[in-house]
Amino acid sequence: MNRSGSSIVKKHLNSRIVENTTAILGDGATNAEDELGHDFKQRLKKTLSHEKTDKTRRDYRNRILRMTKYFQQKCFRYFEAGVHKNTSAEMNDPAMYFYDKYEYDLIYAGLNVDYVLKFLMDQERTAAGNLRTKADMQKFRDAIKWGAQIRGEALSQECWDKLDLYLFSYKRQVAAGKGNGDVQTKEADPITKELYMLICKWASEDGNTMVDFWTKTQWNCMSRCGNIDYLGFSNFRIVLDAHAVTHDTTKKDKDGDRCFAKHIYANHEYHYLCQWTAMGNYCALYKNELGQTQKLFMWNTKDGSAAKKYQEQLKALVNKTEERRNIVSSHCRKGHFNAYGLRKGAASYASSGTTCAPSLSSIAHRGDWSMGSVFDIYWRFLPVGDHYLGQILSGKDPMKPSFKTLPPHWKMANPMGHPLIREVMNANFGPILKTHSEADYDPTGLLLRCLACMVWHAKSFQEYIAHNPSNELVKVPFYNMRGSEIDALQQLITVEPTPDVMTTVTGVPPHIETTCQMKAIHDNLIQLLAQTRISEDNQKQRDEQLKADLVAAVHHGIEQNAISNGNITAKGINDIIQKHQDATNKQLTEHLQAMLRSLPPQFQGGQPAQIPPPGNQVQQGGGLLLQKPDQGKYFYTERFWSVPEDFEFPPKPNLPQALRCWLKGIRYGNNYVKPFRQLRPKDLPTTALQSQMRVEWQKFFKYLENNGLEMPSNTSEEVTEAQLERTTDEMWDLLEKKVSYAFTRKNAKSHCLSTFARKVSPSEIVKNGNPSDKTYLESRQKAKPAARQYKNRVRPLAKNPKYLRRGKQKTTANATNPARLQQATIHAGAGILLEPIDHSPRVLNSTRYSIEANAEQDRMMEEYGVGRGPTGPPAVAIGHHDQTSPTYLQELIDRFGIRHPYPPISVPGPLGPCACAGCSKELELGRHRCARCNIVIHNNCAMDRNWYMQKNGEEMCFCSDQCKKNLPGGRYL
Repeated sequence: MNRSGSSIVKKHLNSRIVENTTAILGDGATNAEDELGHDFKQRLKKTLSHEKTDKTRRDYRNRILRMTKYFQQKCFRYFEAGVHKNTSAEMNDPAMYFYDKYEYDLIYAGLNVDYVLKFLMDQERTAAGNLRTKADMQKFRDAIKWGAQIRGEALSQECWDKLDLYLFSYKRQVAAGKGNGDVQTKEADPITKELYMLICKWASEDGNTMVDFWTKTQWNCMSRCGNIDYLGFSNFRIVLDAHAVTHDTTKKDKDGDRCFAKHIYANHEYHYLCQWTAMGNYCALYKNELGQTQKLFMWNTKDGSAAKKYQEQLKALVNKTEERRNIVSSHCRKGHFNAYGLRKGAASYASSGTTCAPSLSSIAHRGDWSMGSVFDIYWRFLPVGDHYLGQILSGKDPMKPSFKTLPPHWKMANPMGHPLIREVMNANFGPILKTHSEADYDPTGLLLRCLACMVWHAKSFQEYIAHNPSNELVKVPFYNMRGSEIDALQQLITVEPTPDVMTTVTGVPPHIETTCQMKAIHDNLIQLLAQTRISEDNQKQRDEQLKADLVAAVHHGIEQNAISNGNITAKGINDIIQKHQDATNKQLTEHLQAMLRSLPPQFQGGQPAQIPPPGNQVQQGGGLLLQKPDQGKYFYTERFWSVPEDFEFPPKPNLPQALRCWLKGIRYGNNYVKPFRQLRPKDLPTTALQSQMRVEWQKFFKYLENNGLEMPSNTSEEVTEAQLERTTDEMWDLLEKKVSYAFTRKNAKSHCLSTFARKVSPSEIVKNGNPSDKTYLESRQKAKPAARQYKNRVRPLAKNPKYLRRGKQKTTANATNPARLQQATIHAGAGILLEPIDHSPRVLNSTRYSIEANAEQDRMMEEYGVGRGPTGPPAVAIGHHDQTSPTYLQELIDRFGIRHPYPPISVPGPLGPCACAGCSKELELGRHRCARCNIVIHNNCAMDRNWYMQKNGEEMCFCSDQCKKNLPGGRYL
């Protein structure tokens, strides 16, 4: 079969007539390397490496590896003949793309296509038994073609013909299998407009700004996830009343020749659909990261990592609750919901969301779809159609006159000249402006528009924060501003045409213009009708007033005539009483006001706890009057606290965000929390908050202050953005100098407060710090004050301890600590320290045993009332309980009840030497008795002389060898 004549093979449009017989001029010249340069090949390889991405090359190498393994296992003879083992030089050659991993490669010259077809037929079905897609099988042929090109080997014409015929037939097989559900499909279902709106709402409610911004950008751009991954400030520019986004490359256009601008519009009606607002929130939250790179999502990461992160967070967002999962399942098939459905859903909504949809050419260009070679060549792309498409994708209703509305914008041509706007811009986007303001893609104008939309929709996002204080937006400085400042900014925003700023609405189709004119006529008619009704109502009121005036005049005349004649009338009496009542009320009012002025100011309102001091009335953006107490006091659970009852610290704030909270406080729902540096752990309602305050906030910022960082001393309202920026820079300089090991990783400045609080601890510096860090730590270490030095502290036991058990615990601790064993011989009543004792293991064990036995004896004495005094039971007679009379025991039982069977109790013997020969312990009590003769002895003496034993689990002490040998029937007390 002739490859060039096959009906299933397309001829290349760029086919050329070539001639390969003529020798290359200058080939083999001795001075060629000098003229071309020694680095010619390396530079050429670097340029040629952009032909394909590393991801594609690795995929091709993996497919070739699968073929070689298949031949090795099932076609070993062909493996020996048709597979080549790479040499070390080939493995290390970067132009071969073996990545030091792939040891085998096919021999392409003379490749036996039958073995390749056998491999392809065995790969047709997956492990689940479904047919693979035609695109998956097509990539095996592409891998063979690429491998032969890298090797510089040519495939036979027969090989190409058989591969093309097989793939063409397999394509028909897949088409037939789709009807039976026999094909493995991974296609994404379109995400409808309704589901897209729900995803945006969920992202705003949860405070996931990354999902919110990415979702709206991908929907409006109608792009793949991979195209959003690469976006940066350089891809955005301002065009009239829109933002134009231009991709560098696309999947189908790696050269970037057909990458057109895609216009994105704001939405003034629905905050959760406004892409400009989402961009402003995202940039304000990650201003420090964006201040280091112009890429919006790729912060020194690998290609595609941001897209992967977005898809993971998107799935986590919809799987958060069962209700959300059920909603998604009603829009998409199970297993077919992913981010690629946004592109399909946007195209479907744009083409069918209205009866007057944008042109198909505009939709195809925006979605990066080809309309065929003829249309792509002869149909020119113009931005007018894309403007209309962008307005529809922004969420505006094309059937309403509000479609023709400008986005929220500033009323002045130079917003940065206004002091309040400039301060808010620096507070929310300072690092971005500082880094990128001199670049050709200066994002200042872009961010000014985003800030205008943030101000326009401020009330809605503040409600999200009020309902969910852990929302990430709580860390955005703009939403922590005072209500009066937000109101002042809202007075500078408009959606009406503004000369020298924004006057023309683009992307408005003719039917919208007609609708707007009809609405204007309708409004005029309504206004005229309302004025007519008002005129009629006014005329009726005038007629009724005239009647009332006539009646009043007649009544007044009659009344005056009666008074002049000396007659008493009801009206006259009422006038006299009313005059007297008014005079009395006036006197009472003056008297009460004088009494009220004599009271202290805080009690003059009658409700002292609810009257805030002057200047504490804060007006929220939506008109809600809030109170901001001077001391940040909130009353609940019968006491005052410094934070609201449901307060939580901002989740994982980075250091600039934490510094802002430390110096200026934070807005928490509808309440304000004072600067965190004024909070005390004991004024926080839960132990978790107290612990977090000590371990993270106070620990870190006290470290900074102790190491010389000067914090602004003025109040939170007076701390300016310039002071915050200066303090932030000084903080980074100090940390890089004192704990440099914390900055070894990429994006170290994006770590949260808890991470840095751990890294500044002395133990972490000793463990991970470099020599300079440790040297500085040693120079800063100081000896503890004398009042805090507890090492080798000697404190005698109390003579009459108030808490017996606590004293026993101290006694036991002293006995188990070798450094304090010399205190074990101090008598509880004498408080005299004896000579240091021997610390040998035998003596230590003996002393420990004695102390523990004494503690147990005291416990039993306390429990059973021995020596308890008038509040306890009568003192038990000295000796065993079995020696006590039954009558006396019954009396104890009747009076106090039986706790548990009485164990034998022994009362200590006299102070001084015991009966053991050679005993010289003058200040030790005899707490044991000989098991045979019942003589008081010291336990230490018995153990030192080996007069101690155990029998049947019972411990026995003896006073001599004779008593021990007789093994009496006595017992240990």
